[in-house]
Amino acid sequence: MKPLDYDQLEQLAKIVRVTPEDAVYSGPVAEWLEPEKIRSVMEYYGDLLRAEDDLTAAVYFVNQLRGLVFAQHFMVSLCERRLDLSVSNLRFHICYEGQYPSISLQVIDLTELDNTRNNGDDPSSEQAQQVLRDFYSLQMRPIMEAIAAVGSASIGQMWGQFPLTLLYFKDRVQPSLTDPQDVERFEQDYIYVTRELKGEVFGRKRNPFTVRLIELDNPYRPGENTYMKPSCCQYYKTGGGQRYCYACPKMSASEREARRLEVMASR
Repeated sequence: MKPLDYDQLEQLAKIVRVTPEDAVYSGPVAEWLEPEKIRSVMEYYGDLLRAEDDLTAAVYFVNQLRGLVFAQHFMVSLCERRLDLSVSNLRFHICYEGQYPSISLQVIDLTELDNTRNNGDDPSSEQAQQVLRDFYSLQMRPIMEAIAAVGSASIGQMWGQFPLTLLYFKDRVQPSLTDPQDVERFEQDYIYVTRELKGEVFGRKRNPFTVRLIELDNPYRPGENTYMKPSCCQYYKTGGGQRYCYACPKMSASEREARRLEVMASR
């Protein structure tokens, strides 16, 4: 395990210590749990996104919270100390440079919490598991349910944004790890969240991370595979999109094949 790296947290997860220069709307994350206030935030974000409806704004907004998930896994699995990512200890900043809005999260109290594991070299840790379990049940779940309510969104579609992004995060970070114990801890914590946590932690009948990922040919990187998204990201209903993504689950097999050939022909 290594010291907490704030630069890496900002790069990987958009977790910041000061207000970003391109912030256009800021406030406490705790206000997201108040219907009228989160509705106001969502309307502002949706206008910047040029979202066609509340559902699209809600799903895109939730997608921006992947940094919060990345940061928690990164700190719990790989760092000697961690920050408190409780809803009450975060401010949000909607940042906009003219194309798509993004969200950075600022930690208010930067007191570092001890994250060393009490069981020595054993990669499995009840301490780490408890932190991850509380994060999803006490922090992420209330946020997700509040946003889904004002966005008239299916909570299943909202949670469906995370399995693939967490996998991509793991695939990005894991090759850079040089300590075998870090690799094992990182993998064990990932398995715990995606396979062992019960659905009730997320307010669901089943764990939303426990999904069967369907491999697809990747026309953007010939010879490599990508995955079908577990749920639609609503890109086709934003100002930048007019049709489904290549990996959208709403696309039929024949439509996806036509798109694959189109992409390959354009390269």
